[in-house]
Amino acid sequence: MGGLLVLLCSHAVVPDAAAECLRLSSAELPRLGGIQGEWLGPDEFVLVDRKGARLLTYTVGGASETVWPPSGQSWLGPLSVEHTLELELEEVVAAEDGLILAVYELKAGSGGAKAFSAASLVRLDSALRPTSLLDWDWPAPGQPEGRNSPLTFVTELVAVGATLFAWGGHMDQLPRPTLFALGGNSGSGGSGPDNRRQGLREEARWPLLEGEGQFQGSLPIRSLAAGSNERAGFAYALRMAPTPFIQILTPAESGPLQRLTSFPESVSSLPDLPPRRGWDTVHAFFTAAEAASYPAGLYGQGGRLYVLAREFVDGAPFWDLHHIDPVKDRIVGRTRLPTNAAYVSLLPGEKYWVLEESSSFVVDLFRQPIRLLLLDSEAVRAGGELRCD
Repeated sequence: MGGLLVLLCSHAVVPDAAAECLRLSSAELPRLGGIQGEWLGPDEFVLVDRKGARLLTYTVGGASETVWPPSGQSWLGPLSVEHTLELELEEVVAAEDGLILAVYELKAGSGGAKAFSAASLVRLDSALRPTSLLDWDWPAPGQPEGRNSPLTFVTELVAVGATLFAWGGHMDQLPRPTLFALGGNSGSGGSGPDNRRQGLREEARWPLLEGEGQFQGSLPIRSLAAGSNERAGFAYALRMAPTPFIQILTPAESGPLQRLTSFPESVSSLPDLPPRRGWDTVHAFFTAAEAASYPAGLYGQGGRLYVLAREFVDGAPFWDLHHIDPVKDRIVGRTRLPTNAAYVSLLPGEKYWVLEESSSFVVDLFRQPIRLLLLDSEAVRAGGELRCD
């Protein structure tokens, strides 16, 4: 893989009695819960291990590869910047004939401490090799000197059209939907800073809503999905207002927020969680969140949007996918997922959906994944209750 160190390790796909669910058994799982990944083909996908700063690839047929840069080398390869101490990976998304990877650069701050200095988008080819880099300076214009808060991507990066990508850019743990246009690829991986800055332009930005940062900045909620079919030029954002809704993101910001009227009744209001202000309040916050019902994600696949709903009933969490037709603006189905995990996140695919189960915060403060399931895409779309005994 073009200079990347590749470790082969075995895992097995264990068929369930029903073909609608397969259990993926692997010793290699991301360290931090909240799935970030992309399909490389109908039977192969890659997950970002954000805490391990590596990519994990999985093949449905039987073998997995753990991919990370050789010791002392960066994912940026020849695009690496002088004085960068290390990188943290965040999200990966399919783009053209390869992938785009979001990373944070850490550099030496005052007194030699590590400090976030920049957020970057790295283009990877089909062999996961870095080919070019888009970045911008941090702090952003108008931010106080010496401020170390990073510009991040709030767990998702989604394609809106041929040249548009959207993410929830935020500072100080406060996400908000933002649209950026990515210019053409003017470099092919040469050395030096000339290949770094390539046409990153903000298109539109929407303000935070009341209480939104409390949920989006603390819980593993996936808030963006790409449009398809009749609305291929749109992205959609799950907005965590006191009454949640789905916003339609368009390149031109004008007038009031455009929104869908459809939303699952079972999670149509947000729970009243205790404030999270410092480590002394974290345990109380997550204890309350893990005993609550709330919308936990927005996904797009095959012309539909799917709202992942966490419903806490009789002392246990249940997870439903509510299907929404964004063109007709109506709910058209519901799928009960085969899990009662404390946290669930998903990677939709044409053939399979990957379901990641993560542990309770009380058990592991990183909510580490404990199991991956593969759900048959046709079964997900058909609705009903999926089983994986």
